Amino acid sequence: MLTATYSFVALATEQDNARSMLTRAQQFVQSAWHSLQGMEALETAIAKLIQFDKYCRQRKLELHLMPLLRRIGGDTALLLGELDALAERAYGLLRSVRATVSDRPELPPSQLGDLWHGLYQYCEAGRERLDREERELFPLARRTLSVEDWFRIAAQFLSDDRPGSHARRGSSSRRSRPAHAIILN
Repeated sequence: MLTATYSFVALATEQDNARSMLTRAQQFVQSAWHSLQGMEALETAIAKLIQFDKYCRQRKLELHLMPLLRRIGGDTALLLGELDALAERAYGLLRSVRATVSDRPELPPSQLGDLWHGLYQYCEAGRERLDREERELFPLARRTLSVEDWFRIAAQFLSDDRPGSHARRGSSSRRSRPAHAIILN
């Protein structure tokens, strides 16, 4: 049971970090959107959201917990599919805004507003996913996983936290990522 507790503390810490990053990025997006700041601010917002996206893809939840739940199947398959769909929708918004900005050095104010709105929608989808992970995925994992599963997960978490493990973590994340999550690298 101690391994499950350790694992949930590690997951909760990463969730808090993700929420904090998303909140800061969303505040920047809202502020810049309402003042319809130009391309430089838009590019800064995109960079912040790409950083958030990369962080989310490297969380212990994504690298270890979700792949284990996928293998188990059952009730988890529907929820994981819905979470993946949220991530894909959000990523599509971010990719679309990024492509539009990189294609044009200047945009009319009306199109800038649409792009800011797209970034705001990305933030909302990210927030919804984090909420559903906490509200639905974590309780499902608690009910579904065995003591042995939690022990393996905790061992993987500890391995990730060892010095020098970030290179391995980044390379292993590509193997377990959905295709839509890799393109921004």
